[in-house]
Amino acid sequence: MALRKINPFTYCAFKKEVGKTALGIINHFMKKDTDFWLNTLHNYSFRGSDYLQGQTVRIEFNKELTSYTGNTQLFEIANRILGWGCLDPLSDSMRENLEASLNCLNTLAQDEDIDLNNLCVDRLASITKIYEMWDIDNWVIYDSYCARGLEWLIAVYWKQIGYRQNEYQLLLPWTPGEVGTQVPGFPIAATSNQKRLGFIYGSWLCKVIAEHLTAMDISKSFHWRPYHIEMLAFQLGHEINDKKRILNYAQ
Repeated sequence: MALRKINPFTYCAFKKEVGKTALGIINHFMKKDTDFWLNTLHNYSFRGSDYLQGQTVRIEFNKELTSYTGNTQLFEIANRILGWGCLDPLSDSMRENLEASLNCLNTLAQDEDIDLNNLCVDRLASITKIYEMWDIDNWVIYDSYCARGLEWLIAVYWKQIGYRQNEYQLLLPWTPGEVGTQVPGFPIAATSNQKRLGFIYGSWLCKVIAEHLTAMDISKSFHWRPYHIEMLAFQLGHEINDKKRILNYAQ
């Protein structure tokens, strides 16, 4: 089984298709622990930074990227983002396709269909760090930890309802990285097409969940954004190995 491109290929269409499932995922974990979502986010840690510092980094890089002038400056900022993630600088292929890919994401963010082949997914965990910083309201970092965390959220909910709801949009592929394996039942991102769909659908799922959580917060005390769900999923990608903590939510 693999992800399939929805028609029309837009966020609005994805939200209409997957919105109820996303709400089901939210409610399942809130029934186990009303503070599950905020507590998991608050547990986020990346190289000594908490979620507030992670948020600041994303906002600051976003301001730099969206005001770049010329490819030289674009590549310099992109390489600093990769340096923040302790990753190698842009490859030749990434440099060659970066600006066109960002334009492609702009088109998709406006709910207009795109040719997926125009989106560079070389070194997926690396380049999606740049994609998230480019547009923090639409795209997320799709690395091995985030993918694994999202897979776990989906898998636990599927187990609870007894079938794979929206599997053509939510059977997210795992991208090999520091984490040793994917959640059982989920594929490895073996093709460029599946990498593209995994990144886009993973981003859209984060966005749908963020919108639902914000709407459910009667006190309006916290405005969830896609990168908050990405950081939360990243943390879960680490915590899955903590059987005592995680099994409480999977039963």
